[in-house]
Amino acid sequence: MSHTVTREGVKCSQEGWQKAVARISGAEYLGVGKFKQYSKLQEGIGIKLPGYQYPVVVDLVTNEIASDTYNGNWGDLKVQENLLQFAGVEATKLEAASKGYDITETLLDNGDIQLNVSTGNSFGVDGGGVAPAGGSL
Repeated sequence: MSHTVTREGVKCSQEGWQKAVARISGAEYLGVGKFKQYSKLQEGIGIKLPGYQYPVVVDLVTNEIASDTYNGNWGDLKVQENLLQFAGVEATKLEAASKGYDITETLLDNGDIQLNVSTGNSFGVDGGGVAPAGGSL
């Protein structure tokens, strides 16, 4: 009997997933392949998270994440939440860098991560949330 659960992931390149994994102590990026989760194989990017019995697997097409934690007995779901947060951050940082933007990261007291992107252009936003001519949001 399989205990595999899939959940919505984030759109992130392999490089972004590697960077996200590197942010978690004891995690290991396993690359692309087929990975065993209890009684079935999952195909995609394999990631071994600390305390997990089986690797989580990111589907390369749908970006969904498959994991088998046996209701948390084989892996702490908080670690997976951190992985998703880091993947979102790294995807954003890579996209910003590809456009030549500067980006800074701030860890907030509640554990969220705030990203500040600087495009090098300065513009204001009126009270209606509309960028003035020549600017963009």
